[in-house]
Amino acid sequence: MNIDMSTAAKRFAIALSFPGEWRARVEAIAARLAARVGRARVLYDRYHEAEFARPSLDVYLQGLYHDETELNVVFLCKEYAQKEWCGLEWRAIRDLIKHHREDVMLLRFDDATVVGVFSIDGYIDITSRPDEEVAALILERHAQHYSPAPQHTRQHHEFPELLQLEEYGDSVYDYAFSNDTTRALTGSRDSALRLWNLQTGKCKRLYAGHTRAVECVVWSPDQQYALSGSDDKTIRVWELGTGCCIRTLSGHTDDVWTVAWSHDQHYACSGGGDCSIRLWNLDTGNCTNVLQGHTGCVACVEWSNDQSHVLVR
Repeated sequence: MNIDMSTAAKRFAIALSFPGEWRARVEAIAARLAARVGRARVLYDRYHEAEFARPSLDVYLQGLYHDETELNVVFLCKEYAQKEWCGLEWRAIRDLIKHHREDVMLLRFDDATVVGVFSIDGYIDITSRPDEEVAALILERHAQHYSPAPQHTRQHHEFPELLQLEEYGDSVYDYAFSNDTTRALTGSRDSALRLWNLQTGKCKRLYAGHTRAVECVVWSPDQQYALSGSDDKTIRVWELGTGCCIRTLSGHTDDVWTVAWSHDQHYACSGGGDCSIRLWNLDTGNCTNVLQGHTGCVACVEWSNDQSHVLVR
């Protein structure tokens, strides 16, 4: 019997079942998922190491995949068919398939035969797809069954841009309100920034220049400019009134996930998939410092009020 997945919220939004040979690729995808739903909501072994240091882990894991996960994502490949731990996870997931549950998503690294997978089963070949696209597809599938509950008392003036944002047909990765809440900036998978009039719900201007998804957007303190970080590994400075990109900051070696203006508007800090924090002089476009120490992706940076410190997550 099919369950009503829209009301059956569980501990994990997404569980990843994969062989260790593909860890580097899966970890990059997991990091993108965690940036959207939170690490605690992604069943990826390195996010729960203390919990998994226990006897009878095989039985414990099967329960998590079978009973505590909203969407099980299986990375099929030759190694998956050979690994004992993958087999344990796959056994629990196959029981979901037996009961006609829809909370299983199949991805493939190759066309190897995996017991229990047949020609009638749909899958996505992710061999040549970028990690951010794979993560977006997983989130899209999850959202099909676990969308937010409808708001029955919503006022007309609340979030009038929502319908308009949905109309242009691609995933929105970040947004930021102006100080007076009459405008908003969005960044999306289609590599563009958009400026929205929240009183009319209309897009006022599109800012094109990035070549891959825009992960983060932020207003300047004076509201005349914007910073954007992208999966193309660059940060761009935009003049909102003209639509021009007035500076491109290059130096990150992986996707840029977060960026912040200094309060005096002369500097910025950024972080992302390369685990570094970079400080930038916006007057020159030069990177003035690279801070190392994190072993995972940098998801958030923020300046202290006196600009002497940067808080990083």
